[in-house]
Amino acid sequence: MCSSDLAPAEVGREGIKQERPLVSNALELVGRPDYLIEADDGIVPVEVKSAACPSDGRPRDSHLAQLAAYCLLVEDTLGARVPFGVIKYRDRDVEVEYTQELKDWALALIEEMRDAVEEEEVHRSHEDPRRCAGCSLRDVCTESLA
Repeated sequence: MCSSDLAPAEVGREGIKQERPLVSNALELVGRPDYLIEADDGIVPVEVKSAACPSDGRPRDSHLAQLAAYCLLVEDTLGARVPFGVIKYRDRDVEVEYTQELKDWALALIEEMRDAVEEEEVHRSHEDPRRCAGCSLRDVCTESLA
């Protein structure tokens, strides 16, 4: 694969910085990982977060879902093998193996989101007031915790 297959990008010490999104018509999904790294065994998407890694060392579910979506996009749009992805937190990097289980979880989540778009009413999916406080829909949400 030549680097032009990765889309116009800026190459730096972190890898190849994406300038345009990856678009999958098959998945009806669009996304732009922060970086794509060419590894010996495939392409590795990297998502950079400004926050510190959670204290238990495990990525937040939302970060994991985002990274899994990037893995799906790389696999579909570039036809490349994705061995793992990386979430770069402010204080550490978390490597996430791209397993069939992660892929199935991400595809199910995407399907759940598509189904929710069709619903007249979608309920809050958490009990965390901090998430509500930062939500762009909290002013119109009837279930806001903040």
